[in-house]
Amino acid sequence: MAGKWKGRKVDVLESNQLRPTADRVRETLFNWLMHDIVSAHCLDLFAGTGILGLEALSRGAAFVSFIEQDKVLTQHLKILLQRLTVTAEEMEVISSDALHWLDRQSAAKRYDIAFVDPPFAFDIYPILNKIAENKIMNENAIVYIEQGEALVPEHLPKSWHLYKHQKSGQVHYHLIRCGR
Repeated sequence: MAGKWKGRKVDVLESNQLRPTADRVRETLFNWLMHDIVSAHCLDLFAGTGILGLEALSRGAAFVSFIEQDKVLTQHLKILLQRLTVTAEEMEVISSDALHWLDRQSAAKRYDIAFVDPPFAFDIYPILNKIAENKIMNENAIVYIEQGEALVPEHLPKSWHLYKHQKSGQVHYHLIRCGR
């Protein structure tokens, strides 16, 4: 990681279902976000190891909501955050399926940046549509998407536009700007 926890190694649980964001991809992503991350309220859907949300906190994000359905990963993330002395004012860890969690959200709580990194076989568009429908992103917010194929811009929610895309190995990663 970089930022206040620069050089800290994050313990990653061994699992066939986990695909942590590679260091090189993460470095590029946070270079893209360097002017947006400070004081941002972030959402880490499909948190897994939590590395994207942790990196955001390390680089100055004000708050991160970590959403992960695997209870073992959720517990591991809570322990890791406690070791890093992250306070309840800076984060929340919720054990829930991403779509189920999104179904219960409203515009009362909004985010500046969302990290959406589901398993590669997952259909991303229902998640993106639910995020847009519930209006949980602030005006001009950013959604980061990591998946095994390039996004189809025409399938994005209305008023959202793709503005950055790169590929590293089998991973496509994208930044989307949210409009209203």
